[in-house]
Amino acid sequence: MEINEIYENILDELNKGHRPRVTLSDQQNQEVIDDLSSFKNLKRNLCIICHFRTPSPAFQKSLINLIESNEKGVVELTPFIMEACTRHFIDYQHQFGEPVPPAFFKALGQFIKRCPKNLLIYPLGIVESLGGKSVYFKKIISELNWGFQSIFSKDQRQAIQIIERIQSFWPN
Repeated sequence: MEINEIYENILDELNKGHRPRVTLSDQQNQEVIDDLSSFKNLKRNLCIICHFRTPSPAFQKSLINLIESNEKGVVELTPFIMEACTRHFIDYQHQFGEPVPPAFFKALGQFIKRCPKNLLIYPLGIVESLGGKSVYFKKIISELNWGFQSIFSKDQRQAIQIIERIQSFWPN
């Protein structure tokens, strides 16, 4: 089955209300990694790796490169990128006991600094899932400026609530 067919099958299953889980061949994995690395077909490839049956460290480098990039259009895909990061960093850690690489922490911290306020709920959700390790982001999170408009933005209010929960993990 071709990559595009796999993507279409995932969309069909999602439209039916199912939770698709896919497995790719080594060649297909490499095609997805190559596309992610060259910022091609991002939406399709992120969708595919978000629906992998088993999380894999094979995509970690590509995902770190994505969140470190200033490539046009990447920020718009923040929800998908953060879902893929959750799958292949956090879920992988939980399933196989491997620690989240420090390069991911560093890249995520930089991403949080430049992420638009209305999309911060996604990377902050990952930080929250790190529990006590979220203290790594203490300085970054404390430097976020919200302003008056945050009162009127549902996404920004949710981000502030996530931050309050994250801060409960930190020692005083």
